[in-house]
Formats: sequence, structure tokens, C-alpha cells
Amino acid sequence: MIALVVNVVILIALKTPLAIIVTGNLGYILTHVLAISGFAMLRRDRPDLARPIRLPNFFVPLAWLLAAFLAVVLVVGATGFSITGYGGFKELGIACGVLVMGVALWLYRTRVQDPRDAAHAGTTGR
Repeated sequence: MIALVVNVVILIALKTPLAIIVTGNLGYILTHVLAISGFAMLRRDRPDLARPIRLPNFFVPLAWLLAAFLAVVLVVGATGFSITGYGGFKELGIACGVLVMGVALWLYRTRVQDPRDAAHAGTTGR
């Protein structure tokens, strides 16, 4: 339901399909930056952690390089409107607003709902 409301608000606010694609691509590239840097940070912090696929150690610096490259692409794409020829500060603001709202909903879920669910898990027969 929340995803439906967010998508309708984005459609109303942005109005053009190209602006919607630009906003979505900003989030898409950001997820790659976070995932790749998360991999590298976990390998640094917990190198002996059990994992189903064990990659060689040379993937860690490669991951940092790729995360840095994607971060540059993200910043240039988000701020270089004259280079890309589409989008603007409105699209950037909406993309950042959606990301902030996502973080706020995640915090609500992990801080408010999950502890309550864990407390009731023993009484509901889970």
C-alpha cells in the first residue's frame, strides 16, 4: 500500500516518464554503491564469517574501486543536469525525499514494529 502511494505521488509530482526514469536510476545506482561497499566493509570487519560463496581477496579492492566509480557516476548524474540534458533539482529533491522516507520507514520498522513482534513471538505460537 505504501509503495502504491509513493508511486502515485511520484507520478503526480514529476509528470514526465523521463523524469521518473532519472529519479529511479539515481536510487538504482545508489543501491549498487551501498551493496558493493557493504561487501567490502564486511570482508574487512568480519573476514572469517561463514558465507556460501568465498571470493578471492583481490575482489575487496576491486569492490572499493567500483563503489568509488559508481559514486562519481551518481554525483555527476545527479548534479550534472547540463551534461545529461534531462532532470533538474526538482527530480533530485524528489529522489532524495523518497530515499529519506525509505530510511524513516525502515527505522520505524526496526525500532517500533520488530521489537514488538519479537516480544509477542513466544505468545503467538511462532
